[in-house]
Amino acid sequence: MSDGAIVATCLGRLRSLRVLIGIASNPISTTRRLHASNGRYVILQFPHLRRSRPKILACIADPALYRMVTSNSEAWRSVNVVMSAFKNQAAGRLRLSVTRLRGPQHAHYRRLLALRLSKPAVAAMSLKMAAIAARRVDTWPRNRAIDLAPLAGGLMQDLAISLLLGDDHARALPIAKMIGDAAAAAWPFPGRAYFKWLRTAPKLERAINEWADEKRGDPDPNDIFFRARQQSR
Repeated sequence: MSDGAIVATCLGRLRSLRVLIGIASNPISTTRRLHASNGRYVILQFPHLRRSRPKILACIADPALYRMVTSNSEAWRSVNVVMSAFKNQAAGRLRLSVTRLRGPQHAHYRRLLALRLSKPAVAAMSLKMAAIAARRVDTWPRNRAIDLAPLAGGLMQDLAISLLLGDDHARALPIAKMIGDAAAAAWPFPGRAYFKWLRTAPKLERAINEWADEKRGDPDPNDIFFRARQQSR
């Protein structure tokens, strides 16, 4: 710490690998221990990094630093840390997202998302958000130990689909399940999950494009997907 600045603790490849394995199995406990031992800003190095193309994972437990990182896409750039796919494959095309865009493209899509994710817009959705959460939580088991992660994930899916994607659960849930395959494959070494993702990616790409084509004839100003599709044409 110097003059209020946060100095990063950079772990070597071997120590980083141990932490990455821990994050894969138990992310919350592992990151809590990581920050308790090494401070609020820790940089992990991926085992397959090269000097010409370094791949790191920045672990941040400081709100002010996190806001600075996420609001400056030119100074802080995200990189792909999973096994790469060929550019002409669906898995390769689906790697490109708002977090990977730069310059005018990034500004364009960030502006579109901000319309529905600004503080006033979120505040206007608060009552509906609370009703969805209450309905969902009422179905959770009681008086016994449960795995909270999938239940919380289901709640977040319900909120996102209901409030941001036109309440189209029939279309969105199968797509969300396939996106889950991509998340499971987010590991720097190939495995069963990675090869499953390579098979899933063409189906996901086709489902997204078909859904987008349907939305052309069904305008909804509250639907992020529809707005992004219309504005990017």
